[in-house]
Amino acid sequence: MAPLEQLLSRSHDFSEMLLAELQQCSEFAGSDREDAAFAAAELVFEHAVAVRVLFEVGTASSAVVLLRAQFEAMLRAAWLLYAANDAQVAKMAAPLTLEAAADAKNIHGADEMLKALERATALNPGLRGLVLPLKELKDSGWAAMNAFAHSGLHALARTREGFPDKLATDVVKLSNGVLQMAARLLAHLGNSPGALQRIGPATSPTPTCCRRSSRQQTRPEALGCRCRIRACPPTSECRSPSLARTCGCISTRWSRTMASTWCWTTTCRSSTSWRA
Repeated sequence: MAPLEQLLSRSHDFSEMLLAELQQCSEFAGSDREDAAFAAAELVFEHAVAVRVLFEVGTASSAVVLLRAQFEAMLRAAWLLYAANDAQVAKMAAPLTLEAAADAKNIHGADEMLKALERATALNPGLRGLVLPLKELKDSGWAAMNAFAHSGLHALARTREGFPDKLATDVVKLSNGVLQMAARLLAHLGNSPGALQRIGPATSPTPTCCRRSSRQQTRPEALGCRCRIRACPPTSECRSPSLARTCGCISTRWSRTMASTWCWTTTCRSSTSWRA
């Protein structure tokens, strides 16, 4: 089996593991804010499925378009839960009608949502582990993802020249990372500390797969990292053989400029781990 095919298979298992953990939650949502955030996080899971399917059928550039949608859904979920005001929540939680759609037309976009989340982080430092990865992807990859979404140079060049296998695996891994963030948000909504702990922090260390950028020279183990989602230890098999195919090696964090290098790297469990 080719590396990308193996990764897609492991990614499917990873998604199923997250869903199984979320099924242990006693209940989800309740208020309009929680209902709206739940819907956005659920959309993250739907887009993740689409990313994998599009790679399976060989439409890689379209998969990147769905990665953009997946990221924006995650950003929307976080914004709705932690930063949107009541009037904005009401617009996003309203039943779909022509009037409601027109009223929600000018709701915050990605830039405004991220700025609002950064302001919320100033009041609640525990959100840093959620907001900082979203900001890093927004800063480094938004232009490139938009170019794919709007048939810009990135999309046309990949159509002409082909889509590199390494780039494909990096996109799938990033999709898995965003998916894990959504799972954490849903576990938080479901009031399930156990599921939240088993799902792991918003970014998980993967020592055997770590690819650090020049900006990240510190070794994960030096920061006291612990594998929280069955990530592969440095010198042995995954701790849980039954979950070996759902190890953290399939989930990475981005770094540097997605537009030019698309360099992804795993991150450490540190003081910025999402605690909300």
